[in-house]
Amino acid sequence: MDSTTICNMALAEIGTRSKITSLTDGSSEANVCNLYYTSVRDQALRAARWNFAKHVDTVTLWKALPGTPENPTPATLTGWQRTYPPPPWLYSYALPTDFLYARCVIPQPDISTLSPPLYPVAGTMLSLPRVMRVPFGVSIDHYDTSGNVQTPQKKVFSTNAQVPLLEYTYQCTDENLFDSEFVMTMALAMAARLAIALMSDKAMAQLKAQTANEYIANTRAMDGNEGLTVLDHTPDWLRIRGVSSQYYNPDFWYPYGPLFTMGAYA
Repeated sequence: MDSTTICNMALAEIGTRSKITSLTDGSSEANVCNLYYTSVRDQALRAARWNFAKHVDTVTLWKALPGTPENPTPATLTGWQRTYPPPPWLYSYALPTDFLYARCVIPQPDISTLSPPLYPVAGTMLSLPRVMRVPFGVSIDHYDTSGNVQTPQKKVFSTNAQVPLLEYTYQCTDENLFDSEFVMTMALAMAARLAIALMSDKAMAQLKAQTANEYIANTRAMDGNEGLTVLDHTPDWLRIRGVSSQYYNPDFWYPYGPLFTMGAYA
């Protein structure tokens, strides 16, 4: 599987008889495919928690609030400073270079001080924190660790977890890793864009975008069934804020990314 095959599937979806040999072969079809492909792929990756695009990794501390173990500097009486994480958070962390969309933050104790170790070798067990995922926020930090304006600006996530793990969707560019549902989502979403760019067919664009969204909805349920499942019902006004369980053991998930829409052409 490669980008050329996905784009040819999209061209077939809208009924053209043309094919491309690559995204850079110079044809009008290839030029349009090349224009949209990366943006469509990234939006599709954000729209569901695709298992093939899931990554969990440690993160690098960016800023810590005074008074935390990582920043023993005494707090000032002049309020928030540019060297601090954004309020109300204790820490901010640099996002990975392949970061595309945050899913959740998993707290863990300061493993350098634990005895017995968190991940033992000889069969010793240690309980994990009861709250498996904690609140966080993603933002752009305009200031470096000295409080000076920085260029380029830095994208960070902030939380109160001291040694967190970040579960996120990474920018998967290897089409051989795409599962079949994602390939069809990509083909249909590309078809929606090509229907306008190549044929000016608004009805076709609407139909293909709607079908792509149906694949995404099915994948949200499928990938959820393959992971940790919480049966508590959470109202929409809580879920949109990242809370996926409101009772005994709360979890905090970042909401899904947007679905595809061709509303401007309705």
